[in-house]
Amino acid sequence: MKRRIFLIIVIIFLIVFFLFFFFWNNPENRKLTLILDYGNNHRQTFRVSVSEEKRVWSLLQQATAISGIDLEPTNDFYPRKIDGLIDGVDNKHWVFYVNGAKQNLSPFDALVKPPAEVVFRFE
Repeated sequence: MKRRIFLIIVIIFLIVFFLFFFFWNNPENRKLTLILDYGNNHRQTFRVSVSEEKRVWSLLQQATAISGIDLEPTNDFYPRKIDGLIDGVDNKHWVFYVNGAKQNLSPFDALVKPPAEVVFRFE
């Protein structure tokens, strides 16, 4: 009886270890994707590996710093201008989505954790 219980515990441990190794250690599960969609069939995609939550604003800043894109924020951290496209011109605005859902929070207040996809779209 004790041997059977020990065997069950070992099997459970191996299953948990395998799941942890497969899901947690998989690099794809630690990636945040940021997409800048300019609304004119031009998009840029950035991928960052992280292990904890990250502010959407920080993700945007990091992508623009790496690529040299011009980013100008408003006082409440909404993009006023990204790569020359100014918010409000031609009645289009920079709007952001997290995993396909439009966000009402400021990019500074919005937190994402991997795996996630953030899209800033000029629409």
